Amino acid sequence: MKHSKQGAWLSLSHILEEDFRDPDAINRLRQLVQDRRQKIRLNPPLHGRWLILFDENDNHRQNIWSLFARDFVRIDDRDFFRSGDGTKLNDYFGFDTPIFSAADGTVAKVIDEHYDMPIGIARRDANFVIIEHEHGEFTVYGHIKRNSAEVAEGEKVRCGQLIARIGNSGMSAFPHLHFTLSIPSETADDDGMRHLISVPFKLSDFKFVGTISKNPSFRTAVPSSALSISGKLHTDTNICQPNEGWVIEFKPAKDPS
Repeated sequence: MKHSKQGAWLSLSHILEEDFRDPDAINRLRQLVQDRRQKIRLNPPLHGRWLILFDENDNHRQNIWSLFARDFVRIDDRDFFRSGDGTKLNDYFGFDTPIFSAADGTVAKVIDEHYDMPIGIARRDANFVIIEHEHGEFTVYGHIKRNSAEVAEGEKVRCGQLIARIGNSGMSAFPHLHFTLSIPSETADDDGMRHLISVPFKLSDFKFVGTISKNPSFRTAVPSSALSISGKLHTDTNICQPNEGWVIEFKPAKDPS
């Protein structure tokens, strides 16, 4: 990082240490990291067909740890995301779906003690796995299912290794995976772990299917309808940034053995 950017980085880190929701500091931080080049290759953290939700309420953009995060919702080959009336966790195709490490690394943090919340009810206490990779980059896997973590802090993991399952803990109205690439700030939490800042990322080995114009309705107690997907190009990609509103298909992750 050049000296001018390093100075700005330090200044913003200290501002955000006092108030991690400071809108001016967050906007400046976003501009500082938006052109950053990713150093590690990220493979699919999931298998199958997924919708990337729009951040309609700007929840991601208001927090340093989720600025460039993506929310992945599982859909089936008919383009439905749930069955039944949508009032139960098991109605959602993503619930209990395996999550895989997107790259080799070391588990930095695991929390999976919090209960999965009923549909439509959110709370701040979330379960997640954080993995540290080469070059000071981290991946964050949020809203994992209670007691589903397959890894422990300090454990070495391989790309494609099962690490947890999708749940509905924390600020989540329905089961999905919250995923982002992050880098450490200059400040740390009470446990000594440096606060993480979400940065742009690209994923490899997925197929672009098409796009939606708006998020589907997640109203419960009403029949589910198929997503309206435009394009349906089924284009293979090598390394690309997955965008909000995209429908994509992940190829199977590499066998870590």
